[in-house]
Amino acid sequence: FTYAFSSGATQFGTPNSATVNAQGTYSVTITGANGCTSSVSVQVFQNNTPPVVTLGASNSINCTVGTATLSATATGFGSLTYAFSGPGGFTSGPGTASTATATAGGTYTVIVTGANGCTASNTTTVLSNTAVPANPTLSASNNGTITCGVRTLTLTAATSSTGIFTYAFSGPGLAQTSSANTATVNQVGTYTVIITSAGNCTATQITTVISNTNAPTGSGLTASGILTCGVQTITLTASPAGQASYAFSSGAGQLGVTNSATVNAPGTYSVVITGANGCTVLANVTVQSSAIPPTVSLSPASTVVCAGTSVTLTATPVPAGSYTYMFSTGPNQVSGGTAIVNAAGTYSVTITGANGCTAASNTVTVSNPVTLGATGPAASSVVCEGGSVVVPVTVTGSPTGFQWFKDGVAVPGQTSATLTLGGVVPTQSGSYSLVITATCNSSTTSAFVLTVNPAPTVTLVFNNSATVMGTGIPTITVPPGPGQFFQVLGGTSFRRVIVLDRVNGYEIRQVDENTTGVFAINTLGLFTITVTNSNGCSRTVQGILANP
Repeated sequence: FTYAFSSGATQFGTPNSATVNAQGTYSVTITGANGCTSSVSVQVFQNNTPPVVTLGASNSINCTVGTATLSATATGFGSLTYAFSGPGGFTSGPGTASTATATAGGTYTVIVTGANGCTASNTTTVLSNTAVPANPTLSASNNGTITCGVRTLTLTAATSSTGIFTYAFSGPGLAQTSSANTATVNQVGTYTVIITSAGNCTATQITTVISNTNAPTGSGLTASGILTCGVQTITLTASPAGQASYAFSSGAGQLGVTNSATVNAPGTYSVVITGANGCTVLANVTVQSSAIPPTVSLSPASTVVCAGTSVTLTATPVPAGSYTYMFSTGPNQVSGGTAIVNAAGTYSVTITGANGCTAASNTVTVSNPVTLGATGPAASSVVCEGGSVVVPVTVTGSPTGFQWFKDGVAVPGQTSATLTLGGVVPTQSGSYSLVITATCNSSTTSAFVLTVNPAPTVTLVFNNSATVMGTGIPTITVPPGPGQFFQVLGGTSFRRVIVLDRVNGYEIRQVDENTTGVFAINTLGLFTITVTNSNGCSRTVQGILANP
């Protein structure tokens, strides 16, 4: 027989065999020797779809987790088998398990085979981080020493490995922010840091924080002496030397940054000494002073030296004590603070105490005597008894005193350049002169003649009875009856005033004047009489006329 296969079938081997590689319906026609044919067909199905597979790892391998689980997820025809391979140190032949365990980092493969014999593969990478941080270090700032100046230290951790690390500090007095590689401490003690890598591998390091809070020993502050007028600057020296700093109190001028300072006033001074560790100590010293300047006065303040005489100058220091005296040019020093001058000039003295302090005195003016002069007084004056007189004298020069004399006798109280007499009486009549005195000389003025005329004596005569009118207001009784008169004696002119009435604050007066002194009695009451004599002097008296 001959065999003729349909298209798509490739005949091979025996005539009745052919191969196909695609699904479909295939046929064959068989022809016999007699030329007869017969056909038959068959349907070929295709199942060559490979599986679909994914491969993943559960985790990375690190110092905490030493294995990772590989998980394959696949779909395909029929029962599937899985074959894992990789560097994990395990052997996994084909099997139905879709998981395997990896013990090392690297690339892993899974091959999945379906029931139709089709296969698929996939890979995954297992990460491994088992490196321990290398060369871990832990250091503390300030050489790991807490001092008075540095109360807080910084701890710093480090590793020579690269990567991301976390740092966990422990110990007393610790303050750490998050998981950074630094922390602050404020207490002595042992501190630990654990450095952890991304693979949870750790390295530990420790350091010790110590304390140095001892203040400088042997501290003190000394002064080089006491202040005097000769020594006006004192040096203060702080000990011990060589410390970090010295801070002197106000008033002390520090010499650079050394342990020395200068002062120029008494008082208590201090210095704060700071050691290299920042610890401080306070030292004090009191600077004393004897630089109290004296005072000195030179007397007399001013004077006159008369011809052929001398003036003694006396210096008086305060406080009293031992001094040296230096007089200005001119005085002849006798001893200590006493000197003599015999010429006009301006003089002073300077004293120096044992403490070197000096003081200058006031200046003393010694002058030559001056020439006195006077203009006046008036030649004479006439005044009535009870009046007053003022006689001025114009004086030139520099007088030191005045004294008026009457008939060669000093008049008490008259010690100025003006003669003033009030209420003069006849006994004050006389010749007056002024004696003007000055140092070394004097001068007498010309005479001034004063005449005091007496005032009249007033006598009232009535009915052969006389009344002498003096001080006060006497009451004189008058017999009743018209035509009564009284006589006033003692002068050459007479004036009587009688108040007749008072109306609305006004007085109605009766005034009578004559040269006889005879006045009619026409009203009783108060009367006033003024009597004037021939020398022009007058006296006014008052009395009251009344019935018996």
